[in-house]
Amino acid sequence: MKLMRKFSLRRQRQLQQPQSNEESDCGMRPSSSWRSMRSAHSSSSMCCDDVHPHFHQQTNHPAPQSLPSLPFDLITRIIDECPVKQQIRMRIVSRAVKQHVEAKLSKVTEMDVRKDDVEKFVGREDWQLLQDQVAVCIQKDTVKFVVDSRWTARDTVTLVGAMAVFRKNLLSVSIDAPIAELIVVSLSVLGLNRWYAFQCYMKALDAFDADVHLECDDIQSSEVYWPQVREITVRTTPQQANHLARVLDYGVRCNLVFNRINILLFRLFVYDSQCTSKIVARHLYNFRCWAGSVGFDDRFEQQFLDSTAPTSPQKTNAAMG
Repeated sequence: MKLMRKFSLRRQRQLQQPQSNEESDCGMRPSSSWRSMRSAHSSSSMCCDDVHPHFHQQTNHPAPQSLPSLPFDLITRIIDECPVKQQIRMRIVSRAVKQHVEAKLSKVTEMDVRKDDVEKFVGREDWQLLQDQVAVCIQKDTVKFVVDSRWTARDTVTLVGAMAVFRKNLLSVSIDAPIAELIVVSLSVLGLNRWYAFQCYMKALDAFDADVHLECDDIQSSEVYWPQVREITVRTTPQQANHLARVLDYGVRCNLVFNRINILLFRLFVYDSQCTSKIVARHLYNFRCWAGSVGFDDRFEQQFLDSTAPTSPQKTNAAMG
């Protein structure tokens, strides 16, 4: 029985082995018919290549043609219609565009900068936003800036950069007391971010009336911020007078801000004069010492005004030299 079983198993293996060989041959070796079809396909493709030798060249896309350049007069008109912020940025496009934009900006000779509620000016004609809380308006030869009373560190950087664009050709400047301190700080070694942190510290402690100052090293420079300015007007209130008192602390001499020889008139307007005190008087005195009011003689004026007419002040006191 055992021999019969072995014989039957051996016989079954012999019968299964040729079937597996045939299957492997069918799966691995291509048949003669398949080889003939492949050779026919290759020959037909060769025939097609012979018939159409430029087939690949015909299917390629044509080379793009260069567009004609616009006349420069048309380009300048497009630039003039752009917002002020975009025009300033376009100076990096080319030398010709830079010369055109700077020639246009050089016609601005008067500047007025205020710290006020910027929402009062947004939406008015000719007013544009440089930042969320910084607005600008250019009318003929005058540029006006308004920064929100709740300014941020980013707003101060934006405002300083925008004012620097016009600084070399200005002849007349009118600024609020916080802007005067901001300009002096921008020329110092302190930096705007550190100065803004100091302002936040003062606000948190409600110590604006306190006699708190920073000490900075003196600036060794020969460049003047406003080299051609002839008339300067600084506006302040009793609450803002401490901004003027701190300009002495940043190591920036007045000669680095304006050229004293070119100054024809330096005016200091103090609004809400009924609220003045000895502390305010001391703040104003420190600012006058920094500006060198004694050397200006009759070219320096200090006026105490009512808050009802801040835009068209009239003299109430004699000029103080």
